[in-house]
This record gives sequence, C-alpha cells and structure tokens, in this order.
Amino acid sequence: MGERKVIVLSDFDGTITTSNTMDYLYETYATCGLKYVKEWEAGKLSTMEEEELSFSCIHAGREELEEAVLSNVVMDPETGALIDYCRAHEFGFVVLSEGQTWYIHHLLAEHKLKVDKVYGSEVTFHPDGTVTMAYPHFDPRFPMRGTAKAAIIEDYQKAGYFTIFIGDGKSDTDAVRAADRVYAKGHLLEYCLAHQIPVQGFEDFKGLLQLWAEQSPAH
Repeated sequence: MGERKVIVLSDFDGTITTSNTMDYLYETYATCGLKYVKEWEAGKLSTMEEEELSFSCIHAGREELEEAVLSNVVMDPETGALIDYCRAHEFGFVVLSEGQTWYIHHLLAEHKLKVDKVYGSEVTFHPDGTVTMAYPHFDPRFPMRGTAKAAIIEDYQKAGYFTIFIGDGKSDTDAVRAADRVYAKGHLLEYCLAHQIPVQGFEDFKGLLQLWAEQSPAH
C-alpha cells in the first residue's frame, strides 16, 4: 500500500497576505467603504450579497485595481518556502478563498508562485465598467459562503486525501470542522480554542515551517 495523499489548503487574505485585499480595495475605491463588510461580519449579509453591494460602489477599472493590489498588499515572505516544502514532500497546495480569484492570481503571478488550484469568487470585468460575479464553489449547505471551504475539503477527503487547513478568519470556521489537521492564527485560533476544535497555532509562515520541521503536518 502506497503512502497516503496529502493536500494543504490555505486561506489567502490574512494568511498568505498580511492583510485583507478586499477591505483595502473597498476602503480606497468604494464609496461605501467597509459598510457592507461590517454587515457581513455581523452575519447580516452572505458573502455573495456583501460582494455584490460593495463592488457596485467601486469606481475604478481592473488595471487600476491590479496596480493598487501589487503596490499595497503584502505577502508573507515565506509563502514560496511553504509551497516549496509542500512540493518537496509531494503535498498538493491549493488556495481556498472567500475573496476573488482575479487578484489572487495576479499576486501569485507577480511573486512567481505556482499553486495547484485557486478556489474563490469569479469576477468578469466588462468594458463599460460593470462587473459580473460568479460563485462556482457555492454549496447550499453553507448558504452564507461564496466559496464553501468545508465542502471542498470534504471532496478532497472523498478522493483519498489527508487534508491540512491553514487559516485566520471568520470565513474559515466551517473549514476547521472538516479538515483532518488545522493550523490557525488570529481570530480563527481563538475560535478553535473556544469551540474545542483541535488546532495548532502559528504567527506567520516562518513559524509554521519551524513547526513542520519539528513534526510533519501529515504524521
């Protein structure tokens, strides 16, 4: 019998990046600011509702937004080392995000980082300045989520993978209940500890790699 398949599934904003990309864009370019984000955080809006409302307030084109993302969003400097670790150990590595794939792909490409797949909301920018949103990873079992992280994790488990989840925030609380192993920081770490969900804490990818050097996450 061969060794089991392992996949690392990482949140993006606040985990791979040091801040939330959409919050930055809303604060900078949207007339509504973080109004709808706060309603989402309070559980009053789904991700779909929040993104539709907030993005409708943005008055900037894709190129301007992409330039702003590259200039202002900071990546964890050890992201490449983390992906290299996964490659060296034959782990898969995918991004699970409640954010949007256009800026995730843009940032990954700028930093020459290659992952196996990016899961997130899809945005089409039209010539007239309007946008169309799509949520290809929605699951009705998780009606408030645009990307059902727990459902994606379950799909990998059904395909025979041992799943390792890395995250930091409110959009990750379903994922930590589904994953085989969880590494968390910030709000998500507090959530796991408060709800007795098995978890190991970390501050950044440098610290996470030190943990993994001491004990494989797939042990």
